[in-house]
Amino acid sequence: MDLRLSIRETLNLGFDFCTQHWQVVFGTSAMISVLYGILIVIGRQPFTTIQNSMVSIISLAILTYVWVGWYKLMLAYYDHQPITFDSLLQTDMRTVIYFYLIMGLIILIVAGGSIFLIIPGIYLFFRVRYAWIVGLERKSGLREAISYSWHLTKGRVWQLCCYAVGLAFLVEGVKYLLIIGLSFVLFSEWSISLTVRNVLTTELISLFFRPVSGFALIYTYRRLQEAS
Repeated sequence: MDLRLSIRETLNLGFDFCTQHWQVVFGTSAMISVLYGILIVIGRQPFTTIQNSMVSIISLAILTYVWVGWYKLMLAYYDHQPITFDSLLQTDMRTVIYFYLIMGLIILIVAGGSIFLIIPGIYLFFRVRYAWIVGLERKSGLREAISYSWHLTKGRVWQLCCYAVGLAFLVEGVKYLLIIGLSFVLFSEWSISLTVRNVLTTELISLFFRPVSGFALIYTYRRLQEAS
C-alpha cells in the first residue's frame, strides 16, 4: 500500500489535540518548558558541586518521564482512546530506562553512519527513529524494536525526509515570525536583554507548537503501519 503523508492533516490533528485536551496539553508542555529551563540554567553553571549535579540528574529523569508519558498521550489520542492528566503519570521506570537504552542505541547507529558522510547518517536516522515508539507501544526488546522500525521505513526514507523537511520549514518559519513579533509586543516594557526576551517568547510559543510538531512522529508512525 502506498504511504500518504499530509502536512495539512498533521497540523489539523495537532491543533485538534491541543484544543480538545488543552488542560493536559498545555499543562504538560509547561512542565517540559520548566524542566528544560532548569537544565539550561544548571548547564551554564560549573558542575563543581554535588547539588548542581543532583538537580541536573533529577531534572533530566523527570523530563524523560514526562516526555515518554507525553507521547503515550498522543498515541492514545490518535487511536481515539480517552486521555487524562493521570495517564501521563502512569509511566513505569522500566519504560524510562528502556527509553534511554534505545535512544542511546539509535544515536550510536546514526553517529556510525555519519562518520562516513552526512547522507548515510540521515538515512539511518529515518530507518530507526521509530524504534523507541515501537518499544513504548509494544514493550518489545531492543532488537525487535529496531527491526520493526527498519521494516516500516523500507523504501520510504526519502518520502519521510521530504515530509519532515517541509513540516519543519513551515512550523519553524511561523515560530520565527511569531518570536520576532511577540517578543516586542509582550516584553517591550521589560528591562531585559533581547536574548532573554526571545527565550521567554520562544518558550511561550513552544507551549502550543511543541504538541503540534511532536504529533508528526505519531502521525507518520501510524501511517507507516497502515501502509505496511
